[in-house]
Amino acid sequence: MQGHETGASRCHTGLSGYGVARFHETIHALLVIDGIFDWTRLLLRAWCSWKPWPALVHQGFARKNEDTARYELTMKLWELGSGLASRLDVRVEALPFMKELAEQTQETVHLSLLDGVEVLYIEKIDSPQPVRAYTTVGGRSPAQCVATGKALLAGASEETLNLIKNRLKPYTPRSLVKFGDLRRELEQVREQGYAINRGEWREQVVGAAAPIYDSRGMVVAALGISGPAERLEEARLIHAGKILVTAAAQISRRLGYSGR
Repeated sequence: MQGHETGASRCHTGLSGYGVARFHETIHALLVIDGIFDWTRLLLRAWCSWKPWPALVHQGFARKNEDTARYELTMKLWELGSGLASRLDVRVEALPFMKELAEQTQETVHLSLLDGVEVLYIEKIDSPQPVRAYTTVGGRSPAQCVATGKALLAGASEETLNLIKNRLKPYTPRSLVKFGDLRRELEQVREQGYAINRGEWREQVVGAAAPIYDSRGMVVAALGISGPAERLEEARLIHAGKILVTAAAQISRRLGYSGR
């Protein structure tokens, strides 16, 4: 029957619905009293309705110690927590540099995260000019069509890029619709350190962006500017890209990144 999910399938495919709530309860218990109790005994009351350990082990959050027959945390939670902390800190660290960029360029400045196949704008400073790029904090755009999205995709996993591959379509005549073209552009982003949008999402809006790295060397955000194509010609976009690389590098260092 459609939508039916057995306990066995839930263990192999992940968690959903009621299982998610139980998953959170289990993780909380592990975090609070890890190393003190036998987790099988702790969760005995929940065992009849949901068997958490195969799912937790399958997801990489826990493992069974064969010597003690106890379940214990892996480092995956710490890794997830570290990544989340970086994403939360990046806005605080980026804001002073965004203000400087807004003053220097007189264009709209964005800070974006990659959420699936879209960019999510988490902070912005509007251009003081009457003709400017309009976006909203909390707004989204197709990642492959905007500069911050390309900067983020240049550091994304192959799995994410494959998801993008199935979503390429012409929003404007300048949109990248061939996966090979996108791959070549992302390689160029990696080489030069910044990305450019040449009117690929909104035909008359262009921009430039650079990636921000965390202490693990992972791309966690992108810093960018955008504005009308009539004002930001190619030479200005390239110049802005180089400025953004410097600013993004400074933010990355504040997040603990020690690379180039």
